[in-house]
Amino acid sequence: LATPALLPLIEKLLSMPRPALRALVLAGFMFVFVSDNLLWMLSFSDPVAQKEAISVTHDERAVLDWLRDHGTPAAYVASDSRWINYLTPTYTQLRSWFGHDFNTPSAVQKKAEVNAAFTARNQPILTANPVYYVAKNKTQWIAPENAQQVYKNNSFTIWLAAGDAGIRRRAANKKGGSS
Repeated sequence: LATPALLPLIEKLLSMPRPALRALVLAGFMFVFVSDNLLWMLSFSDPVAQKEAISVTHDERAVLDWLRDHGTPAAYVASDSRWINYLTPTYTQLRSWFGHDFNTPSAVQKKAEVNAAFTARNQPILTANPVYYVAKNKTQWIAPENAQQVYKNNSFTIWLAAGDAGIRRRAANKKGGSS
């Protein structure tokens, strides 16, 4: 990004008349230019920084691969796994119902909806689109009535639910409340 601004500076440095000074100045410039990359690479040796790093397990990667290979593009993904929710758009053609606190539209509401889907309330995601529910196998969770299991590995089970059930229930609630 900075190349257009840096090229005139580099050309000016290269036009310096004294070769020894030119080499010294260019070496200093290059050191400053790449030092941020060196510092960034050194940050990987800091255990505190590694705590915040994203590391994907074999089973999480298998789930993302399955969703990439078999997912219906119009579908959403909802999971009780933070990383499955966050990485779904990166590794698949699907969208997460909630992926990130700051980048998901209506994030507070959608995060609450995902939490409600995977807790004792067991409320399905209300959307006209199909939803892939990716549940950790250790979670005591019951899939929505219209969902069918489509994949399972050692850590996760994926259930696919047609999206129209939630819309029908919402419409029925509106009719019942207005009479």
